Amino acid sequence: MQITPTNSIVFIGIISIITYCFVKRLSPEKGWFTYFYSGLLLVFINFIFLFFSNFFLTTVQNTFKSLVAGENYTARVLNITIDETTYNSKGDSYIPTIRFTTIEGKTLERKLEISSSQIQEGDKLSINYHKITDTVIIKEKFFTSKLLRSFLFFLVFIFFIIGQLLFAFNRDMTWYFNSVKMVVFYFLIPLIMIAFDALLVNGLFQGDNISALSILIIMFFIFVLSVSILGYFKVILSRGTPKIKQVGPNKWVGDWEDKEKDKLEA
Repeated sequence: MQITPTNSIVFIGIISIITYCFVKRLSPEKGWFTYFYSGLLLVFINFIFLFFSNFFLTTVQNTFKSLVAGENYTARVLNITIDETTYNSKGDSYIPTIRFTTIEGKTLERKLEISSSQIQEGDKLSINYHKITDTVIIKEKFFTSKLLRSFLFFLVFIFFIIGQLLFAFNRDMTWYFNSVKMVVFYFLIPLIMIAFDALLVNGLFQGDNISALSILIIMFFIFVLSVSILGYFKVILSRGTPKIKQVGPNKWVGDWEDKEKDKLEA
């Protein structure tokens, strides 16, 4: 999606309507300053949502086109350059440049959109290249970190968008809060925990020149995090998701749904 005068006017118009309805539901007596900073906040949230939505959908589209209509090649790594804008776990960013020859006999050089210290100069990589979109995908790394990050941001902000529309137009939000709770506690939190555990395991097996002490420390954290993941799933499946309940004026406490208790009472 391109930023054009027409798109900008439509975007500002929609945000203005949402801002008006949003503030009116909060309090009809709010002044212009409330409308102003509420509008700025909504502009920021919706702009970020549109950016990541466009980024995510474009990445998926290009990846799908490459896998369906792209050609498979074997590329050789020409060199490794350091990019100061992206860093790996060691504080350096290794961006490989590859060279391959198409079926038309044309030799191409492309800088890959990944950072990996495991790829060395002279290595051979199996790639998929789509000529029209000029997209290169390493077949072993199809689901790239860029795609995953954009998907997570897309997921988070789409919940913001739905929530603001429901609130602004005075709709029942019970199902919305239940959905957000399910996604956070049954998807996002387990995903983050498993991802960190996977990174530790990958660092243990892929790291170079790791001392015995470092190996023991990594193994300890892998064990602790793995046990925590199992414990989290056990609690979340037996007791349900955490909730907050009011026990007095301006006093709230944390609690659990207690599925087992509900089953016994039923």
